[in-house]
Amino acid sequence: MASLKNKLVALKNIHKEQYDLEVKYCNELIEVEKKYMNLLKPYWKKRADIIAGKYDSEEEITKQENEDEYPEFNCLNDIHCKGIPDFWLTVMLHHPKISENITELDIKILSFLSDIRVEYMKENANFKLVFDFMQKNQKNEEMENIYFNNESLELDFYYILDNSCGKVEYNHSHVEGTEISWKNKNYVEEAVQNKSSSFFMIFSPPDPNDHENEFEEDIINETLNQIFEIGEIIKDVLIPQAVDWYTGNALLYENFNDDIEESWVDINDLKIDE
Repeated sequence: MASLKNKLVALKNIHKEQYDLEVKYCNELIEVEKKYMNLLKPYWKKRADIIAGKYDSEEEITKQENEDEYPEFNCLNDIHCKGIPDFWLTVMLHHPKISENITELDIKILSFLSDIRVEYMKENANFKLVFDFMQKNQKNEEMENIYFNNESLELDFYYILDNSCGKVEYNHSHVEGTEISWKNKNYVEEAVQNKSSSFFMIFSPPDPNDHENEFEEDIINETLNQIFEIGEIIKDVLIPQAVDWYTGNALLYENFNDDIEESWVDINDLKIDE
């Protein structure tokens, strides 16, 4: 009869083979996600063109879809504007987790946000979010972006394959953000004072190794987890389902608390300047 030690060694070897298979599963799962995200990009490009006003004639728009299928938009039939102003700002404000990080001052800046794109990096689950900004506001082409010079801001999210909890999965590693070239120094001072809530502070993520004690390490890890949560919501929820978040329909099938309804803006209440 084999000894208990030999049986445990055999189990360890089986577990090692299982680990190798789980690693393969994680990597193949990411590759499938990358594949279908690339297949979705042409649709998101068409969406971005309509939002930006590149298709603005009645013929170009109506041939895209049959408007009779979407009665919730009937109230907007007589409203004329370039593209869809404040599209991404509205999308972000409708999501409870994202909106709680947006200040009144952030809203003014995010009115210049024209598109949010996602790009997967070559390495494992790492991805990049790209926030494109206009220099002129869609509602008023004379209204210049007085806040910063960047045409795009990027956030790079890095993961590490880990099995410390007994399960093979990609865990958070660190985040790198674009340095913002601010035009308005007054905004910088106010943003620093409100750094606990300003959306743009996510572009200055903390270094996970920059701590002197356990308390600072916990604060940094909590901050990074919050930034990762925001990034993953934008990648996995807002970008694929942007239209439903713009109209507010997404809140009908998301499992949020009842008090969220108080912040929901119905499509029929939206006012767009002619």
